[in-house]
Order: sequence, then C-alpha cells, then structure tokens
Amino acid sequence: MSQIASKNIVVTKGDFPAICESNFEILGNGAYFAVVTGANGSGKTTLLKAIAGINPILRGEILVNDVNIVKNPLDIKKCALYVGHG
Repeated sequence: MSQIASKNIVVTKGDFPAICESNFEILGNGAYFAVVTGANGSGKTTLLKAIAGINPILRGEILVNDVNIVKNPLDIKKCALYVGHG
C-alpha cells in the first residue's frame, strides 16, 4: 500500500510549469522519513507544498493514505503538516 503517490501531476508557479506529469510512490507502514533532494529551483518545495495542499495542482492526483487530496483538499490537514524554511 502506498503512503503517498502522485499520478501525472502538473503544478505551475505563475505561468511556469514547475512540475510536469510527475509520477512517484512512497511506500511504508508506520513511521518513516522521505528525503527529497535536487538542485536549487528543481521543484522540491513546490512538490512538498502541492502534497500539503498549499500549491494548487493543475492536473493529476495525489493520494495520501489512499485519500485523493486533489478532490478532498481538507483531508490532508488530518495527516500531514508542511513546515517551510525561512
């Protein structure tokens, strides 16, 4: 069972396509950490904000514990928290 999965998500920042047709899956059962790495400007913060329901998803879906947060955006607040950097 996936804890977090994306299916063909598209996220924009203004007119710029920051994430295009992204698919990934994080598996787990219980407490775990996921590390998101990449170069500056590669979309790490944009992705995390999309998962947290802060950045709108233009197309596709994100499932967190089998709940589609694109269709049910308030449900993400029950199981996840985004703490940004300063």
